[in-house]
Amino acid sequence: LHSEKGEPAVLIYDENHVLQELQEFDQGVPNGDHITYHPNERKASYTYYRQGQKHGKEQWFAEDGTLIGECNYKEGKKIGKHWHKHLNGTISYLAIYNLSLIHI
Repeated sequence: LHSEKGEPAVLIYDENHVLQELQEFDQGVPNGDHITYHPNERKASYTYYRQGQKHGKEQWFAEDGTLIGECNYKEGKKIGKHWHKHLNGTISYLAIYNLSLIHI
């Protein structure tokens, strides 16, 4: 799999031809955007990959577009605040990661 000129390598549609997922690759390795969609065509999740590893912000969204979770990665390692909440707004997960404590 390989993305060409800003076009995703993978596009997945449901039986009604509604986009469910797209992902960019570089020579078979995830590299770039990975986005999933709700049936109403709003974004469900966003993850960025660099050379096969999560890098930067990862986010999750409710069907109405509300942000319901977020975390950050640096070269595949979890960093900073990671959180997720229920649809009623209560926190379901909260963690703080310190990259300086991770031994590579």
